[in-house]
Order: sequence, then structure tokens, then C-alpha cells
Amino acid sequence: MDGRERRHDRPRPYSSLAVRILIGALIGAFLGLLELGFYKFDLAHLLADIAAGATFGALIGVSIPWIAPDRSQLVIVCSAAGCVAGIVWGLIVQPGTSIASIILSVSIGAIFGALFALFG
Repeated sequence: MDGRERRHDRPRPYSSLAVRILIGALIGAFLGLLELGFYKFDLAHLLADIAAGATFGALIGVSIPWIAPDRSQLVIVCSAAGCVAGIVWGLIVQPGTSIASIILSVSIGAIFGALFALFG
């Protein structure tokens, strides 16, 4: 066996937890900016969209390898990730916000997370 054959037998480094978090956060931040970031052109909304997308992507990147075989658990995890992303978004856009505003952003995040799991 020469060196080329052994090199192809090595596992790819994409299975590490840190790489999944980083890739999920980068893709989520990019998608959050594309989908939500252009309706208001102020810095707070852009940062909130990037941070919420990165949070959602990082949580999904961490949890999908363990949850992927069961679709119902995937919907629950994506809804929970959407809730956390909604909290991040609400706290960045309006730091001194009311409970109703946080509940609304958490609900929207949960719905989008469930839709992502069902149709994504």
C-alpha cells in the first residue's frame, strides 16, 4: 500500500463538534441575513438577524446528527432552536422589551423552526 491509498482511507474532519457548530452558525447567519435582513436598514435589525440565524444554525448543526433518524424529534429540536433564536433576535432588537414581544418572537421562531424541520 502506498501513501495515496492510505490518505483516502482517513475519515473526513467534518464530524467534529466544533466544525458542525461553525458551519451551522455561518450558514445560519448568511440565511438569516438573506431572509430577514433587508426589510429594515438599521444596524440593530441586521445584527439581530445575523445573530438569530447563527444561533439557529449552530444549534441545528450540533443536534441534527443525534436526532436525524426520528422526524418528530427533529421537529421538536428545530422548534426549540427557533425559540432560542427568537429570544436572541428580540433581545438584540429591543433590549428593554416587554414580555409580550419576547413571547411573540419566541412563537415565531418556534413556528419557523418546525416549518424548517417539516419542509427543509
